[in-house]
Amino acid sequence: GNYAKGGVFNTGIVFLRHTKGGIQWAKQWNLHLSATDGRFHRLTSDQQVFNAMSRKENAWPGLEVMRMDGTQTLGPKENKRVLVAAEGDTLLGVFPVAKFNPGHVYMVQKFHEKEKKTPFAVHATYTFDGSSGDAKKWRFMEAGLWRVPEEEREEKFITFDASAHLWDDDAVDDHGAISSHDTPSITDHLVAGSGHIKALANAMAVAASLKRTLLIPPMPCWCDKVWGGHDNIFTFQCHYPGSRDSNHIPGTCPLDHFVSPSKLAREAKVNGVNIKPLGAAPESVKIMRGEFPTLKVGGGKEEEQQHGASSFAIPTHATELEISKLSNRLPLVIKLETTRD
Repeated sequence: GNYAKGGVFNTGIVFLRHTKGGIQWAKQWNLHLSATDGRFHRLTSDQQVFNAMSRKENAWPGLEVMRMDGTQTLGPKENKRVLVAAEGDTLLGVFPVAKFNPGHVYMVQKFHEKEKKTPFAVHATYTFDGSSGDAKKWRFMEAGLWRVPEEEREEKFITFDASAHLWDDDAVDDHGAISSHDTPSITDHLVAGSGHIKALANAMAVAASLKRTLLIPPMPCWCDKVWGGHDNIFTFQCHYPGSRDSNHIPGTCPLDHFVSPSKLAREAKVNGVNIKPLGAAPESVKIMRGEFPTLKVGGGKEEEQQHGASSFAIPTHATELEISKLSNRLPLVIKLETTRD
């Protein structure tokens, strides 16, 4: 509570008790949203109004941690998860982060994986592709939290290893070298970002040729991202302020840490390519993860003939007809051997 009272309360997840007081609060909240004068009329969102209602007017933070009954002699002197809000007539509880995950906790820190705890709810905050429904949907799809119906038609997929292009022998000549596997670094992060963008472009080109949906895997990253300048995350070794203890960097980051997924999807569609996060693949694809057959682009026709059922090749200078024939006999999902040019 002492930490939360100095921040902004996010109204993405709100529970109101079904009491007379709770019902009255909801009515006042709705009324203030349409105010034409007074304290609330300049506020533009339900979240701003909620925060203003929670605090004493012209005071900061304008609420305090609830003190326990002064007559008791045992136990804590205050309830640190409950705030006395508004004009002292409202109690405001703070949800435990372990059960109600903000976007950064679930999608970047991956608290649920490290602690093996399933949250009650996840809120797609801390997105960097705007706050639209599409931006949040993409984040949920990446995390495997968006229900994916099995396709009615036979959809085929292609994916790639998002780390292979950072470490192979040609990486230094292509986009620079990553200096460390396990140390946060904005320099390494920018090098990785450059490599990711080239990998995406090349993977999309192959997907277009084969007429397959591109499944984009999680992207390795060496620095966190914030809305403003990066100065304050450098203080915490490239971690978002307040998250340093989780040591999630280096790790994998959402695609919107590098590019706009919504813009990428629109441009891809113009060029005849459908893209999805790997986390949004059908279950029939997910169960194969780590065992995808591979596809090599380039090489002679004799090399293409030598590959078995677990690997395939597109010969250099293959015609459109040859590529079409190969595409028809490729399995449901295939992984590019490399995204090098």
